[in-house]
Amino acid sequence: MTKYSSNISIPARFYSLDVIRGIAAFAVVIYHYPVLFIKPIQRGMPASDSHVFLESFSAIKMPFYNLLYIIYKSGDLAVDLFFGLSGFIFFWLFADNIKNNVLGVKEFFIHRFSRLYPLHLITLLWILTFQFFSSWNSIWFDFFNNNNIGNFILTLLFSSAWGIGNWRVFNTPVWSVSVEVILYAIFYIFCRNFKITNTAIVFLTIIGLALNYKTNHQIGSGIFSFFLSGVTYNLYKNVIQSGKAKVALSILIPAVLTLLLILISSVYLEWGILNRTPLLWRYTFLPAVLLFQAIILLLALAETIWGPLGNKIYILGDISYSVYLIHFPLQVMLLVLFGLFGIHQEIFYYRSAFIIFLFLLFIISTFSHYLFERKIQSSIRRRWLM
Repeated sequence: MTKYSSNISIPARFYSLDVIRGIAAFAVVIYHYPVLFIKPIQRGMPASDSHVFLESFSAIKMPFYNLLYIIYKSGDLAVDLFFGLSGFIFFWLFADNIKNNVLGVKEFFIHRFSRLYPLHLITLLWILTFQFFSSWNSIWFDFFNNNNIGNFILTLLFSSAWGIGNWRVFNTPVWSVSVEVILYAIFYIFCRNFKITNTAIVFLTIIGLALNYKTNHQIGSGIFSFFLSGVTYNLYKNVIQSGKAKVALSILIPAVLTLLLILISSVYLEWGILNRTPLLWRYTFLPAVLLFQAIILLLALAETIWGPLGNKIYILGDISYSVYLIHFPLQVMLLVLFGLFGIHQEIFYYRSAFIIFLFLLFIISTFSHYLFERKIQSSIRRRWLM
């Protein structure tokens, strides 16, 4: 815990940021829930006919549609929140240690590898198993008709979103993790070799914005949100050091509520400002940037002043990576098994099915994190760092 005065110090852990990362993971899951209504591919079907919903599919019949409309419609924005949270946490925990050579390159990347790769490998093999299993029948579930050996190798190497192959393959959500791998490399090189100033960080965000618009949306948006959070962290640190945290918090609370109201209204009323037109979506401070950064700063300041927030439900943060990587293979498995036993996909319209699916995902993710990921993570670190 870093102490700046007799009254205020930076917490050892931001529980609130962990919790919203968990909430963001479940938002992505809900956004992807309609995947359960994708029509199986018949042999000989052209690639253009893949990723087609059942004829009976209706978005308004989704479970709790009115309540969760904003998530069904725009839940993919949660990925930008992931990037932003990662940026804030990394600048908080690692930037100075990398700069001062306290954290070496081997230790940094072994820590990241041991955290990310084991579950990635398991979920990739999981989805590959059911892909093969379903291909033995006359119909199967290859949602984007892009699953092939080349894309498998790219996915295996955490490079599915690097612009080499097609990122919509196998365990599709892993594309954002492949972007994070690039972010980690840029972050380490930047912190180790350059002065960590807001000017330098803003320069990187501008590069990210340019990539987002001109070249690679996935990598560009990742760089943009991740490094903008570096500015947010520096702002947080300066506010704490100045002793004006309470003043800043009193400004941020109404500002965040206002931005949140604008976001919700824009989605429900379908205002053009958030309809992803190229100019507005990519060049203005939209919710994925301005609102998420404000929320991160608000929660960090609130937890610094008021003490732990969300420490009773920190499990949501612990299992967020598990939830994110497991939900898609779980969907594929359910579709294959339901097809095998002749259970119609329309069962997923039921609210009870929705709740059971989320509960099942929660249980599997909890066991995965605490009984598999943590143990193999510790084993890898003992093997390579001791």
